[in-house]
Amino acid sequence: MLDVGAGAGAASLPLVPPARTVFAVDVSDEMLHAFVQGAERVGAEHREIKGQWPDTEIEAPVTDVAVCHHVAYNVANLAGLFGALDRHARRRVVVELTERHPQSDLNDLWKQIHGIDRPSVPTADDAAAVAAELGFDVQLERFEQTALWHGSERDERVAFARRRLCVGSEYDPFISEWLARSGEEVQNRKLVTLWWDSRSWQGDS
Repeated sequence: MLDVGAGAGAASLPLVPPARTVFAVDVSDEMLHAFVQGAERVGAEHREIKGQWPDTEIEAPVTDVAVCHHVAYNVANLAGLFGALDRHARRRVVVELTERHPQSDLNDLWKQIHGIDRPSVPTADDAAAVAAELGFDVQLERFEQTALWHGSERDERVAFARRRLCVGSEYDPFISEWLARSGEEVQNRKLVTLWWDSRSWQGDS
C-alpha cells in the first residue's frame, strides 16, 4: 500500500493486516517518525519517503492500493495528485476528504471579524469532478464522523479557531459565544471517500 500525505498512518495502518507493506510519503520528519512507530506497533513492513507528492513519485513503487487521507484541499494541482496516485496503484485509489473545505467552517466569523467573504468552495464534489475529467470511474461514499474537537475543552477549541482567524486573545469571548451559538462543538464532520479502480487494473495501457 502507498499512503500519500501519510501523517502518522491513520489511513493505512488500520488496514494491517491484510496489508503487509506500507510506503509512506510525507513532508514532515515528525510525522514520518510517528508513522514508523505506528507501523512497528502493528508489525507492518514499511518504507518512508520524505517530500511532496507527486514530486517524489519517482521514489515510490507501484503498489496494490494507493490512499490519500485529508490532503486534497492542500494541493494546488489536483489532477497531478490523482494522476500520480493512479500510476502507482495496481488495483485501486482511495481518497478521503471532508465534504466541504475545512476552512469554510469559520466563514461566518471571518465575515463578522474581518468583513471578508470567504469562498465556500472547493468541495469533495469538485474533487470528484476533477477525477472524472481525468477519465477515472470515480465512486463517492458519504459518511459522518465525530468532530475532531468532540470532548475537547472549550478553551482549546477557541484557541484553535483564533489561530485560524489570525486574531488575538481579546476575541476569545466572541469566538466562544459564536461556537456555542452555532453548535459547531457538537456537530459531526461530514466526510467523503472517493475511489476508483486504477487504469492498470481495468486493463488500460
